Amino acid sequence: MEKTVIIEDKVFALAIPAYEINHKISEIAHQITLDYVGKDIALLVILDGAFSFAAALSRMLDNPSISITFAKYSSYEGGLESGKLKMSKAIEYDVLKDKHVIIIDDICDSGKTLSRIKRYVSNKDITKSIKTATLCKRALSPYEPDYFAFETEDFLVGYGMDYRYKGRTLNSIYTLIE
Repeated sequence: MEKTVIIEDKVFALAIPAYEINHKISEIAHQITLDYVGKDIALLVILDGAFSFAAALSRMLDNPSISITFAKYSSYEGGLESGKLKMSKAIEYDVLKDKHVIIIDDICDSGKTLSRIKRYVSNKDITKSIKTATLCKRALSPYEPDYFAFETEDFLVGYGMDYRYKGRTLNSIYTLIE
């Protein structure tokens, strides 16, 4: 495990090692398992960033009645939050029908993406419930995910989060230092 990584013109320092990430994800998985005993769950994974978190979380859930579907939304352009929500892979609503839906994302910045997607799904009136889970959330975000592992104010890469589409495959989370 590297103490620092360089991605293009930026240096990132180790913030959260892989073992700590795995421990926190297992805690979230345990809580979700308890919350949904005997219930059909659908995980709605928001690409690209949430793929690592969703893969780890889904493998740790102790529930054989889990469906997984993916949608691709982004509120970023050129590394900055744009305020616009752009869709490039639509939600497959038939997978969510009559299920308890958990929307999975990598990080909750302002909460606009999660709240809009939650509203899109809710407006269809086809699910039994809708909750959200993120690996990280901004401490000052007005939106509070139902499940999250870490709170931060730093710019992060790793475990699905990226800088200019790079760094997603890092097993640990790194914070920008330069």
